[in-house]
Amino acid sequence: MFQRFIASTSLRLIVVLSAIFTNALRADVNFDTSNAKAKQLLLNAEKFRNVNVDEAFPFAQEALALGKKNDDLQLQVYASLMLARLYEKKNNKDNAYNFYLFSKNALEKNPDLLRDPNILFYMTATARYQKKYEDGHIYIKKGISIKKRENDIFYLTRAFSLQGNMYKGQKKYTESIKSHSNSLSY
Repeated sequence: MFQRFIASTSLRLIVVLSAIFTNALRADVNFDTSNAKAKQLLLNAEKFRNVNVDEAFPFAQEALALGKKNDDLQLQVYASLMLARLYEKKNNKDNAYNFYLFSKNALEKNPDLLRDPNILFYMTATARYQKKYEDGHIYIKKGISIKKRENDIFYLTRAFSLQGNMYKGQKKYTESIKSHSNSLSY
């Protein structure tokens, strides 16, 4: 009983510390696109996502329209995942799922997109919300693998924290503690 209490308390402490560090780093999200206007639209949507969701929507929608206009699938996936995250905030599961599904289908048809760790991170975050944990673990492991080679501490900190939250959602507390500990170690 005491060991369970200690494990539960340890997990809570690790999750809280990880969340604090992750939130401190949140502003440095990277969208790997050469289109400066699209990048700024996505950054604005991300900036407002946790502040005022309604202000974030026009930025993400404009980025999606720009991606469609320029036949830029990577941009369409970025914008779709951003829209999925925004609909999550509004608790609109159907629209969130539709944008997640569009992105998942795009990745299946275009495996080159699986080399973009930023897409993989957003896919994982969206899969977590959709409770598609196995999908999420596949995406985040690929992103972690890519970013370990680059030694991208910022990404790895956020990715391990996200992975830990997925394990927590699955009630796999030992794995969650390991992932959050990895996040803190970076």
